[in-house]
Amino acid sequence: MNELLKVNPDADTTLFIILNENENQENFIKSKITYKKIDGYKAKILEPKQVGKGITGVYIDSLKTESIGKIRFNLYGTNLKKENQVELLKAIQTLNFAK
Repeated sequence: MNELLKVNPDADTTLFIILNENENQENFIKSKITYKKIDGYKAKILEPKQVGKGITGVYIDSLKTESIGKIRFNLYGTNLKKENQVELLKAIQTLNFAK
C-alpha cells in the first residue's frame, strides 16, 4: 500500500473526499475566497458558493505583533440568509482598527 494512502485508524475520515485525476476539485470547494485590503490590512474574505450553506466572513492574519505574538482578527457567520450575508459583507468593508 502506498504510504500516502495510509490513514490513522483513530482519525475521523467521514468528511474526507478522495478525487481521481479526472475530477475537478473546484466542484467540492464550498467557499469562494477573495483577498482585499481592509483598513490597510490584507484580508481573506469567504463567501459560500451556495447562499445559506457555509461560512461568510473575514480573516486577517496579523493586525500587529505584540509581546504575546501576532494579533489576528476573525469574524464570521454560518449558514446566513441572503440578506444577512450581504449585510455582513458590507460591514466587513467598513472595519477600522486602532493603530
